[in-house]
Amino acid sequence: MAHILSTQSYPKGLNSTPKRETQQVDEGPIFLTSRDVAYILDCTPDDVVNLARKGQLPAVKQGKFWKFYRADVMVYQRLKEKGEKRIAKIA
Repeated sequence: MAHILSTQSYPKGLNSTPKRETQQVDEGPIFLTSRDVAYILDCTPDDVVNLARKGQLPAVKQGKFWKFYRADVMVYQRLKEKGEKRIAKIA
């Protein structure tokens, strides 16, 4: 889980050590749009839709929009980095 680290110093005389605070970063929505996936995979939204149509990236079509599970996108990204071209369809 990612953390944001901020340092904040105390007023003089109280403490010379900076105060550290951590905040958890929300991982975001479960479903992503083709635009969100394109940003993650560094390609165009049209490329993402083509991957879904070919069955290379699991997706759900709701009306005219494609929705992608965040977990599937992360798996695809890891496999893409390893050189795999296709991931198994999830039933």
